[in-house]
Amino acid sequence: MLVKHQPELKRIFRKNSVGVTKGIPVHYLVQSDNAHRLADTLVSSLYSNNRLGCARYTVLDLYNLSARSSDIRELFRVCSGSTIIMNCCGLKCTNSDNCTADETIPDIIFDLINAYKNEIQFIFTFSNDGPSLPDAVEEKLGAITFVKLADDTVENEDAHKYLRKLCREENTSCDKDLLSLCAKDTPYRASELMGMYDTWYSNVLKTKIYPQYSNFKKLYDREEAKEIKGSAYSELQELIGLDSAKSVIEKAITYSKAQKIFADKGMKESRTAMHMVFTGNPGTAKTTVARLFARILKENGVLSKGDLIECGRSDLVGKYVGWTAVQVKNMFKKAKGSVLFIDEAYSLCDDRSGSYGDEAINTIVQEMENNRDDMVVIFAGYPKEMNDFLDRNPGLRSRIAFHVNFEDYTAEDLLSIVHLMAKNNEHKLADDVDETLLPFLERVCKKPNFGNGRFARNLIEGALFGQALRLTRQNFSTMTMDDIVTLKARDFDLTEDDTLEEEPKHIGFNR
Repeated sequence: MLVKHQPELKRIFRKNSVGVTKGIPVHYLVQSDNAHRLADTLVSSLYSNNRLGCARYTVLDLYNLSARSSDIRELFRVCSGSTIIMNCCGLKCTNSDNCTADETIPDIIFDLINAYKNEIQFIFTFSNDGPSLPDAVEEKLGAITFVKLADDTVENEDAHKYLRKLCREENTSCDKDLLSLCAKDTPYRASELMGMYDTWYSNVLKTKIYPQYSNFKKLYDREEAKEIKGSAYSELQELIGLDSAKSVIEKAITYSKAQKIFADKGMKESRTAMHMVFTGNPGTAKTTVARLFARILKENGVLSKGDLIECGRSDLVGKYVGWTAVQVKNMFKKAKGSVLFIDEAYSLCDDRSGSYGDEAINTIVQEMENNRDDMVVIFAGYPKEMNDFLDRNPGLRSRIAFHVNFEDYTAEDLLSIVHLMAKNNEHKLADDVDETLLPFLERVCKKPNFGNGRFARNLIEGALFGQALRLTRQNFSTMTMDDIVTLKARDFDLTEDDTLEEEPKHIGFNR
C-alpha cells in the first residue's frame, strides 16, 4: 500500500503474536482515487496479522443513502465483530473551504459509529477531489482515534518499486513495458500507478498470456467434464425422476459449500446436522440415492470417508438385556465419517413401550447428536410406518433436517428407466419396444404391489434372457453386432403377475 503514515503501516503489516486484538484501538480514513482497493488490502492485512477477528466486511455507500433508520441500525447490529467500509467517494461539500460532516452524512451514522466503535472496525473511504471531508469526519467523531491513510506521490525508482510490488502481489512478471509507462521526474499517486498496472495487465493477458491460458482452459474443461461425468453427483442427475431427492441433496451440498466460503471469509463455520428420512414404496431408489449421496458428501469434503453402512433391526437390537445399546454404539462407531442407512427403521417399533426396540431408538437419538459433525443418518421405510416411527421418540423428529418423499414412478418414468438400463448394459431398444411396453406399464403400475424400479430391472433382465433364446435360434454366420446389442419387443416377458392384484382379496365374509 503506497500511503503516508509509515509507522502505522509497519504496525498493520507486523504479525500480532499475542492473538487477535480485543476491541478496536483505531479506525481509518483512507483517501485515494482507488480508495476501495486500498481499504480491501487494509482489511486483508489486519486480518492476516491477527488484528481483526473476521475478514468479512460490508460496504455502506453514503452517497444518496436512502435506507430507513431501522434498516441501518439492523445492519450495524449484524456487522458486529466485522468491518464496515463507509464509502464517501462521491460526497461533496457546498463550501469546500469550510466543509462540515453534518451536511453530507446523516446523524444516525455518527450515533451508530459511537455506539459500535469497540465492536466494528470502521474504514472511511474518500476520493482525492474532496480534501477537507476526512478532516470534517474526524472532527465530528472526536472521541474516536482515526489514522489517515492517503496517497503519497512518488517518482522514478520509487514508482518502479511500487509497480514491481503490484506484480508480486498478482503473481505476474514485471517487464520493461510496464516500467516504461512511468515518465521520468513525474510524480504519481498510488491510484494512478494501480490504474497503470491494470491497463498493462489487461494488454498482457490479451497478447501474451491469453493464448496459453485459452489452450489450458480448454484442456482443463475437457478433464473436468470427464471427472464430473463420472462423479456421484452426475450419476444422481442421470437417474429418472426423483426430483424431490435431487432438490434436497442440492440444498444440503450447497449449504455445506456456503459454510466453507463463509469460513474462508472469516466467519465462524456453522455445522448443521444433515440427518434425513427417506419415505417411499419398494423400488423407488431409496437405497440407490443413499449410496450416491454418501459418495457426493465425500467428493465435496463434507464427510471424511463417505461409505454407506447399511443396517436393520437385527444389527441394532440385542438378544439380551444390555446388548442393544452396545450394538447401536458399535454401529455408529463403524459408520463414523460415513452415512448410516437404517432400512425399514419402523421395524424398531415394538408393540409395547420400554422394549429393546425403544432402547435402540433412544440410543440412536443420543448417538445422532454426539456424531452430528462427521456422520449422516438416513432412516428409510414406507410413508405411514415411518411417520409412526418418528413419533416414537420426542427428540427424534427434531434432529432430522430433511424429509425426502420418493414418489411412485409413472409409466413414462418406467419406460425411461428401461431405456437407461439398456444403455448401461450397452444395449439399445428396437423401434417397436416403446409402443409395446408403454400400455403394459400403464396397467401394472396402478396395482398396489407394484415394484417400481425393481419391476423395470426385472423387465430388462428378462429381455436379455429372451434375446439370448431368440439369437441362439438364428444362423450365427449371419448374425451382426447390431443383432447382438438390440432388444426387441418380443424379447420382453409381458405376462402380468397374478400377485399384482388391483384390489386385495379378503378371506371370510364379504365386506
